[in-house]
Amino acid sequence: MSNRHRTLRETKLVKLLMHFSKVERRLFNEFVQASFFNKNPKLSNLYAFLYKGLSINPIPAKDPITFELAFKHIFPNETYKKERITKLCSKLFKLVERFIVIQKIENSQAEGQLLLLDYYNQHYLNDYYQVVDKNIRKLSENMTLRNNDYYRLCYNIEGASAKFLSTQLDDGRGDVNFQQTTSLLDIYYLSKKLEQACQMKNRQRTTLYPYSFDLMEEIMTFLPRSPYFKIPIIQIWYYAFLLLDEPQLSHYQKLKELLQEHNNLLLFLERRILYTYLENSCAKVMGTPMRYYAELFDLYKLQLKKEIIYTNGYLIPMIFRNIITVALKLEEIDWAEQFLLEHQDRIIPDYIEKEDMVSLCKALVLFEQQKYEEALNYLNLLKYNNIYTKLDERRIRLKIYYELSYEDLFDDLVNSFRKFISKNQKQINEVFIQLNRNFVNMVNKLNMHHTFSTGEEQKQFRKEMQEMNLLAEKNWLLGKLKEEYK
Repeated sequence: MSNRHRTLRETKLVKLLMHFSKVERRLFNEFVQASFFNKNPKLSNLYAFLYKGLSINPIPAKDPITFELAFKHIFPNETYKKERITKLCSKLFKLVERFIVIQKIENSQAEGQLLLLDYYNQHYLNDYYQVVDKNIRKLSENMTLRNNDYYRLCYNIEGASAKFLSTQLDDGRGDVNFQQTTSLLDIYYLSKKLEQACQMKNRQRTTLYPYSFDLMEEIMTFLPRSPYFKIPIIQIWYYAFLLLDEPQLSHYQKLKELLQEHNNLLLFLERRILYTYLENSCAKVMGTPMRYYAELFDLYKLQLKKEIIYTNGYLIPMIFRNIITVALKLEEIDWAEQFLLEHQDRIIPDYIEKEDMVSLCKALVLFEQQKYEEALNYLNLLKYNNIYTKLDERRIRLKIYYELSYEDLFDDLVNSFRKFISKNQKQINEVFIQLNRNFVNMVNKLNMHHTFSTGEEQKQFRKEMQEMNLLAEKNWLLGKLKEEYK
């Protein structure tokens, strides 16, 4: 820890401790006081000082955690020297990192037993080795997961066994477990390689980064003919890569089927990532917009039922909004209203614009219920800073003004909406700029329907709208055009 930090809270030590839970802080307090891990009482005193100060929340005007107060606590009646505290901070930080490593090992029973296997093998303690070997094999057999981590563990167990047999019990005959070790290494490598390739392929979709997919052509050719292809985790990542590389309905359906069949074999995060691949590919494989929305709605309902869509029990705000938007696209208005009521308190609690997201979604539902004035009331509650929320709000408001024939308000908003897009275009993705610009132009032209002097002009306008790829609220606009020219 250098002297560059102006305050004690800016040090790496305190920043790391602030990420600790109350339980972790208490456990580290016990750790730092144990003479086996720490033989410097000044480090115990420093942590006692920090432990007390970090428990005070919110931070008072007079911060209880400063270099000066820490020095006074550890070196009473001595002349203040900041560097003495910074040196202690450096030593305590290393102790914190050691605590984290030990906690990680203790929280993973398998990792600790693998270390024991290595120790007993090195010291020729055969009887001890065989007891631990039996225990860790039983542990792996009882695991529900059959993901990459599981096959890595199996490889490490068999690798340790191969090392043990070849060094302790080798009579010069037979295999000494090399074949099993190699087979498990193949399974782990292939599944991990496929998973990593999927992440690269998915990221390439948005960043256009020129990733090199070395060996993937050979692996994708080899796997369907190999005995490894019957292993669920390999099948899952194989079809995920196929879908991302060549979006086809057959690949999509197979991946979806595998996820439903082997849901419990994967970690929560793995399931969420794979369902995201389905969501991102859905539009390309479903053909028509309504088939896309119907399938996406089904994916959302599946994930809600299995609780895959939640993060630590909560919904990411944009997912919350997307679910409601898709339901409304399918005219599932009652379902959307019920979902909103049941899930508005399940948006991530520390999301700053949580109330805005709820108000915006209520306005969306009320608009579809043709309760336009109530929808306006919720839009007027928004205090947003998010640029995309501002775009959403203006589109809904413009639609409401159109429905209520508020001509002056409509004209004013058309002008201000155009200025808003131009002013903020550096902050908005180009696709969203075009979506919203086209919407403003089309809804304004629709509002001036009296300018269509002939039916041919109206047909031309409809054709223009239908052929426009980037047009927000296209279905609503086409519906309004149909109403105007029945």
